[in-house]
Amino acid sequence: MGKWKLEIVDWARKRVQPVCNDAIAFWSDDGRSFLVSGGYGTTQKNAPTYVVSLPEGSGVPELPSKGLSDITQFAKLAHARSIPETSVGVGRVPDTYAYVKETVQRNLYRIPLR
Repeated sequence: MGKWKLEIVDWARKRVQPVCNDAIAFWSDDGRSFLVSGGYGTTQKNAPTYVVSLPEGSGVPELPSKGLSDITQFAKLAHARSIPETSVGVGRVPDTYAYVKETVQRNLYRIPLR
């Protein structure tokens, strides 16, 4: 099974910006943030979501030209913060979000069958 490779195709500048592997991404409704969620593909199953602030007038985040080696590298960026959840749905601004929290409850009692 291959890795997912996340890239931004910037048609205005005619370039492809690698982001990282095993993640998905989307822009916030207000266009000021780029959100990257990990836990997809083959690695980092419980990776957080990172909110990357975009420079004024640019819809593309400032990243190294070759992208990042994995999603955990976003934690080192000065213009990124983390949300400790994987499946995040943001509201109008990235400070308001919802996420999926799964819980499992099992029957711990044994009932003998005759």
